[in-house]
Amino acid sequence: MGEFETVDALAELYIKHGHVYVTAQGYASIHFYVKSEEIAEKLGRMTGARVEPHRTIFDVIISRKKEMGECASRILTELALPDKTKQELVLIVKYAQAVDKRERLGVAYQIKALRPKVPDAEGLGI
Repeated sequence: MGEFETVDALAELYIKHGHVYVTAQGYASIHFYVKSEEIAEKLGRMTGARVEPHRTIFDVIISRKKEMGECASRILTELALPDKTKQELVLIVKYAQAVDKRERLGVAYQIKALRPKVPDAEGLGI
């Protein structure tokens, strides 16, 4: 199965199923949400990610800086990426290359700023 053996396939998988999370403490991780266990396991092996199964979906999580940077760099070689996706991936590469926690924290907040706040049930920003 060659779902994402090419860079453009990996980029498409990221655009459709990928997301970057940044915690309040400034730690970033890339998540891919896929339905197929086979794809999840293959993606996990290819990117050095861990796979967490949930009831109906597999969460492929890349949390180590080196692997995040390599994955983001690989996806960035795809030419047809949306601007916001490119910005996010460039910041992930910067996050991975940051030499200290303070620098990583600054980049993490830049990543967070790319995403709009989602209103909660009462219309308050969370």
